[in-house]
Amino acid sequence: MLPPLILQIAIIISVAFVGGMIAHRLRLPVIVGYLFAGAVFGALFSARIENPEFVNFFSEIGIALLLFTLGIEFNLDHLKVVGKPAVLGALAQIAIVATVGFFLFPVVLGISYLQALFLSLAISLTSTAVVAKALYDRGETNSIYGELSLGWLVVQDLAVLPIMVLLTLFSGKIGVWEILIPIAKAGFLFYLTLIFGRKTIPYLFKKLAIASSNELLLLVSFAFALLFASFAYELGLPFAVGAFLAGVILSTATVNHEVFAQIRPVRDLFACLFFVSIGYFASSNFNPSSVGAIIILLIFVLVIKVLTVFLLCLNFKLHTKVAFLTACAMFGVGEFSFILGRIALDEQIFDNRIFNILTMVVVLSMALTPIMMSVAYKMYLYLLKFLKRYSPKIYQKVVAGHDSEVSFPKKDQENLRDHIIIVGYGRVGRQVAFILDLAQMPFVVIDYHLPHLKDLKSKGKPFVYGDATNEEILIASGIKSCTAVLVAVPDVNDSEAILGHCLRLNSTAKFIARAHKDKDAARLKIRGVSRVVEPEFEASISLARHALYFLDFELEKVESLLAKARKGYRY
Repeated sequence: MLPPLILQIAIIISVAFVGGMIAHRLRLPVIVGYLFAGAVFGALFSARIENPEFVNFFSEIGIALLLFTLGIEFNLDHLKVVGKPAVLGALAQIAIVATVGFFLFPVVLGISYLQALFLSLAISLTSTAVVAKALYDRGETNSIYGELSLGWLVVQDLAVLPIMVLLTLFSGKIGVWEILIPIAKAGFLFYLTLIFGRKTIPYLFKKLAIASSNELLLLVSFAFALLFASFAYELGLPFAVGAFLAGVILSTATVNHEVFAQIRPVRDLFACLFFVSIGYFASSNFNPSSVGAIIILLIFVLVIKVLTVFLLCLNFKLHTKVAFLTACAMFGVGEFSFILGRIALDEQIFDNRIFNILTMVVVLSMALTPIMMSVAYKMYLYLLKFLKRYSPKIYQKVVAGHDSEVSFPKKDQENLRDHIIIVGYGRVGRQVAFILDLAQMPFVVIDYHLPHLKDLKSKGKPFVYGDATNEEILIASGIKSCTAVLVAVPDVNDSEAILGHCLRLNSTAKFIARAHKDKDAARLKIRGVSRVVEPEFEASISLARHALYFLDFELEKVESLLAKARKGYRY
């Protein structure tokens, strides 16, 4: 047997470090490294672990803190931004995927309908932690599909509570009338969340931050998360859900960012143990005879779940690109799926075989999700080319007919001359359009998110609804006669695709794009972009300018210093 508990923890953390380092070297998310490191550790040393329960204990703390910090960053107003597609889409997706799985799994897996109900509902959920981390790493949290994906995931997380109530009912543990008790408990907990979140707890944390140190703020944050989660658990709700709601309570506090910063290192440590533990339990209990069932479930997730999300997004009149990227983000099976599986195992609805199959699917799909998200854009372009070449009728009906809606009169297109094309009408594009309007400079906006274009339509400004990486959309916006193209979206892949069309259709037009990373700026510069704007660099220039003004530097001196800084800037 391995030596005592402390050494075992040290070994697991070391294993996680090695796995994370390998994943980093391979340019994969570190979560993938944690999962596979845990799988390797479980396969080699599971029989020699002296007390395997401690792995599960630390993993529960890890997921609780992980969801606590997600709750801190979450705001209920976020659901208003993405609206119906996120709320109704997520609920419809859960219902459709669970229904298909309920009727399909007993046939192909040979399990009971009650087991199929638990399994299909678990499979319908996606990992909030993995998707949010991938979006953050890629700088796409504020993109259209990023906001939609996060909203979709939040609705899924909130749906876990009623799902658990329903599963408890169908498992036969309680009667129909007794269902009111857990519903009342869940409603009471949400009521406390709203009341505490608006007034009491944020006020107390604000006073504590003024009067105390960062160390005490960390301690009280940690204690509050665990105590509120324990209270939720006593009401019959998952420990992790209680921790998430505790974070939501603090999301409106003025010290929420400081709490997040203080607790993040602790969260990362325990979250690492959580992901390692999932890999550990999956491999230590792996049965080769279950390979067929695991493959079936992964194919089910890839085909049914992804296709369902894609079609639902199209039904909400979202662009095919947004629909495809969102569907790829929803591919994986998440941490709440693991929790539902544990509940089914504790209630003796699942046997060890079914639970281990679900665990393996969770591990593999978690590992594949960030990889799938990273290649989703290239997959989208490849599918467009494939359909356009081999299935033109499907392309015209599904893609061109759905996306290529020119939203201002054709005669206005013909009169466009010496104008500027603005790609993207989010926060950046909107300000660019406002300034160009003040300068009385003609412009056309391209965007594939219709809510963004309502403002332009009300003002009578020209715009084209569609994806600017599509050549037809650029032609409709007057690419051949424009003087400049300003790409206000952060996706470097979009910028490269648009630049390629621009160089072919109007090589004299100036091309200005934005990039969040130096390597992306270098890529665009090599391709021939006239100017690359990095928001972080521009922010540093603005901060320095204000600081020097406050220090009473002369205007000419300030501008001279900033000019030197710009001259030394590579892009």
